[in-house]
Amino acid sequence: KSTLGLAVFRLVEADAGGFRLGGVPTDEMDLRALRERLAAVPQDPQLFEGTLRTNVDPFGAYDDAAVAEALQKARCSSFFAGYLDARVDEGGANLSAGERQLLCFARVLLRSACLVLLDEATSSIDSTTDAQIQAVLRSEVAAKATLLVIAHRIRTIETSDVVLVLADGKAAEFGPPADLLARPDGPFARLVASSH
Repeated sequence: KSTLGLAVFRLVEADAGGFRLGGVPTDEMDLRALRERLAAVPQDPQLFEGTLRTNVDPFGAYDDAAVAEALQKARCSSFFAGYLDARVDEGGANLSAGERQLLCFARVLLRSACLVLLDEATSSIDSTTDAQIQAVLRSEVAAKATLLVIAHRIRTIETSDVVLVLADGKAAEFGPPADLLARPDGPFARLVASSH
């Protein structure tokens, strides 16, 4: 799963196969232009020393109102409390793992990425906040971007258009969740059954 994320961002170059973004092979795109069109919320997000504002909008491309709105939509209000200049320690050490993930969600909500990679992105968030974030992602992000979700929790991908099940680094099954569930002996159906 991690290799897929690394390859999408071209942190490693693929030996075979490839990705297309808007019909253009990503290996033919300028690296900076490609990464400007991508966003990610990693499983273990690391933040940098600065403020809430600089962590959500590191290049200062948006006004305070837009940053505050992204923080609110990402459910950061409990530790945001209206202060964009609130201090963030190196690596986000003064925030919980869940709060660090929520700040990364705010960054995604602020940007206009056309592909958003969510790598176990809600692993450190309680189930109530997770449900709220999933609703925001569906309403705010999925309408304008493709979501590439790497997940172990079934509920995270239940509403996906298609699911790719990997086994031993290979594609074991691919298709809409309803189609995969219709195959009771398939890998996805077994995963769902074992999660209940």
